[in-house]
Amino acid sequence: MSETGTTVETAVKRLFFALWPEEALRQKLYTLGGELLANNRGRRVPVENLHQTLAFLGYVNAERQLCLEREVSAVQSSAFTLTLNHAGFWPRKGILWVGGGVPEGLLALVRALQLGLTACGLEPETRPFQIHLTLARNVRRLHLEREHAIASLTWPVRQFALVASLTLPEGARYEVLRTWDLGS
Repeated sequence: MSETGTTVETAVKRLFFALWPEEALRQKLYTLGGELLANNRGRRVPVENLHQTLAFLGYVNAERQLCLEREVSAVQSSAFTLTLNHAGFWPRKGILWVGGGVPEGLLALVRALQLGLTACGLEPETRPFQIHLTLARNVRRLHLEREHAIASLTWPVRQFALVASLTLPEGARYEVLRTWDLGS
């Protein structure tokens, strides 16, 4: 309760920063996931959920969310292009993914976001950043080389997003809360 007797909003959201592909690229990625999965069992990521996580924030209250939005609004990062040119499979986690090289513009954006997390009292990820868009989960077996070459998909990245993860009985649903444009 606040001093005036009203309830202070204490809602928390499960948040992350991400690159959010345009619809046409998401459709291509979804089709590719189906081709790579073929007759193997696994749960494909719904086309509307395909994304590249930049920084996972966990459960965040409204006050910290405002801090994060304020911090990343000051980010000065340039647009860049991703080339997705290989697929992979992590057997222990049962994850089928697609990835590519990490351009300097992407690394600069990730570093800037990590500084924003730190300024708002969150711990940034310490492992090296790598591109991996999850195409399917709970894949039991998949016969792919460690990094299987695919026809290159070009992704001009012009913005990034703050996304909420909603856990529903039918699976996760992601909601883009806000986007920020990258400079040219």
